[in-house]
Amino acid sequence: MNCAEGDDWQNEKQGVGRILVKSGSNLWWCTGTLINNTNADQTPYFLTANHCGQSASETDYAAWKFYFD
Repeated sequence: MNCAEGDDWQNEKQGVGRILVKSGSNLWWCTGTLINNTNADQTPYFLTANHCGQSASETDYAAWKFYFD
């Protein structure tokens, strides 16, 4: 369900996701969206704000969980 302004964005809203971010011993929620590249080859890129993982390590990134819909 969405407001009238969102009626034309039904497909796009399926790409919005929530991330359970881990950084060291801390956990918190961030959001982002799937995006395409200029090749339109369906490479799965996820765009989120820099502050969501700024202090995370490679090991932390592997523990992130992504939730859609």
